[in-house]
Amino acid sequence: TETTGTDPAVDKLIELAVVVFEYCHATGTVGRVLDTYDGLEDPGVPIPPSSTAIHGITDAMVAGRRIDDAAVATLLQGVGLVIAHNAGFDRRFLEPRLPLFASLPWGCSWQEVPWSEAGIESSKLEYLAYRYGFFYEGHRAEIDCRALLEVLRRPFEQDGAAVTALKVLLDSARAPSFRLWAAGSPFES
Repeated sequence: TETTGTDPAVDKLIELAVVVFEYCHATGTVGRVLDTYDGLEDPGVPIPPSSTAIHGITDAMVAGRRIDDAAVATLLQGVGLVIAHNAGFDRRFLEPRLPLFASLPWGCSWQEVPWSEAGIESSKLEYLAYRYGFFYEGHRAEIDCRALLEVLRRPFEQDGAAVTALKVLLDSARAPSFRLWAAGSPFES
């Protein structure tokens, strides 16, 4: 996704890209890209210059545009897992705008792959690409999706064995996880 800013309470989604690909559940081997979607959306407010400086999306580019909900829904039929690099950010913008995303399982390549355990100092997507020997011009939704797919297909050292980063992510996404909140509880507890 690309947005007008970082606060989903006030900022808006302005670009969504989806890259659907085949993969082997057992090995995490990435197969071929099956389909893609990339759409822009007019947020109804001016895009802040600080956001345009990051992704290059201007008011003129989004004027009168809307993400095609039906096309996205068709593309997501049968999808087993939505993967995003910093899924916590993307979900907060996508689920209110496209509620279908709330019913799908998610995986986060930023949090669920222990990059530092593999000796990679940063989990920023641009840095991961650099470490894996390629450069891409980031901060446009489809380009970021394709760069992430390339990173996920690369070897990843885990417990002395070389697997793909996608395999590590799939194993983590399949494991049960829980979040507990102690609302109103004293800090020391």
